[in-house]
Amino acid sequence: MSICNHLQTESRRIVADKGALRWGLALFVCMVAGLAHAKPDPGKANALFKEAKAALEAGDSAKAEKLSTEAAGYFQHPAIFLLQAKSLRLLGKLDQATITLRKINTRKLSKGLKQAWSVENKALEKRRKISGELKLRVRPSTALIEVQGLSGKGGMRRWLVAGKLSVTFSAPGHQTRVEQVQLKAGETESLEIQLNPATGTLIVDVSGGLRDVRIQLDDKPLQILAAEAAGDRTSKQVLTGQHELICRKGKVVQTQSFTIGVGEILIVKCNKVGGFPLNLRQTLGWGGVAAGVAMLSYGAWGLQSYFADAKR
Repeated sequence: MSICNHLQTESRRIVADKGALRWGLALFVCMVAGLAHAKPDPGKANALFKEAKAALEAGDSAKAEKLSTEAAGYFQHPAIFLLQAKSLRLLGKLDQATITLRKINTRKLSKGLKQAWSVENKALEKRRKISGELKLRVRPSTALIEVQGLSGKGGMRRWLVAGKLSVTFSAPGHQTRVEQVQLKAGETESLEIQLNPATGTLIVDVSGGLRDVRIQLDDKPLQILAAEAAGDRTSKQVLTGQHELICRKGKVVQTQSFTIGVGEILIVKCNKVGGFPLNLRQTLGWGGVAAGVAMLSYGAWGLQSYFADAKR
């Protein structure tokens, strides 16, 4: 009895007890099962097998594994399973390669295929003896992992030839990290990594002071802490790359673009929006500033008196 026939028979029994909802569920499962057991297509499988074989000969084991797996979905031929197992072995997926080889009924193989199966089985056993299992996981999950010419995203589990391995973890907006792993044959090593954001330190300098100044970084408000508001500088960790900074005070607007690198400390000045230079106030105090203004005023009066006397 087929899967669908069995489900239909079962659904008739269920509907009498549990109602129409279960009947609909049974029919849905039947439809899914029908799609999963579609009519074999040897022609399509053969075309994919040829593509997979060409990819493997070109050294692209990942592509060969993908195509051979797809081919096996159309027609389960021993030659396809052998190609799939070899691709998995070269990718370090030894457990999956073993499972794939076990799908082949060796008693029904031709002499040539039986010999090919024996060769691949021995190669798999040899690889396992000299390899260790490496389990890798990285956050963010979109990060790329690269080791011994193999790559994956978020996580990898591979059997690799024992020895000292260099593993690279990278992701946009994060600092690339390289870890050294000593892998021993027959043993498992696990490594979990959290990548740090690739940032630099931005210092915004407003010579007239930050009071009443609004700052935007990439169209988002830059928060100024209360302790910073009395000064003329504020700082923030920003991702590396190019950014836009906008400083506003009243109707005065100053826009600037800048590029910052990893670990860089960059000072961006917003000179147009400030008032009286704060560093001068801090050095002299308000009394000193007032005295300075008075001296300038006196000097201006003295010059006017001098020119008035010269005309007489």
